[in-house]
Amino acid sequence: MLLLLVMLIAVAALLSRHAGAVGLVVIVIAQHGLHLTDLMALGMGLSNTFGLAAGILLMGYGLVEIPRHLWKSDPEQLLKWCAHRSASHATVIRLLAVDVSSTAQLLFTVR
Repeated sequence: MLLLLVMLIAVAALLSRHAGAVGLVVIVIAQHGLHLTDLMALGMGLSNTFGLAAGILLMGYGLVEIPRHLWKSDPEQLLKWCAHRSASHATVIRLLAVDVSSTAQLLFTVR
């Protein structure tokens, strides 16, 4: 039985990047003889743990600030910000259009 357990862990290590988790599940199954319902409960617990850990990590890096900013945003302030951004882009586009037209005039005069 122990040889089979070691072989299963070795195969899991070769096939999976998460060999530690697979090995832990195999060891728990071998020692305690878990049933299908127990495995489903274990899977739900592990997925909840992953969700909580991911949430904590995202909060630690400040990545939850983006949705909070959108949630508490003022529509009038957002409209003013968009108008300011579009005005700055319009200025850049106008300057680029002048550059393109002067380049085109130079090309046509060379011909």
